[in-house]
Amino acid sequence: METKCHTGLSCVYNTKSKLGWKSDIRSHGIVPFIEVIDNWNDITNGKDDVASCINEENCKDCQHWNFV
Repeated sequence: METKCHTGLSCVYNTKSKLGWKSDIRSHGIVPFIEVIDNWNDITNGKDDVASCINEENCKDCQHWNFV
């Protein structure tokens, strides 16, 4: 799961390596994402936190908008 640059931050969690997910279009919808969030503790057995976010340099969310 990955955010874009929506607040000048990039938050990446590698579901493929950490949760064993396959690269599949069925995992990219909002429903699977909500199910993961709702069941996060059970899915990770309480071991993993959510992704850490880092500041993005030169963030551009929209064509004529710059993060400051």
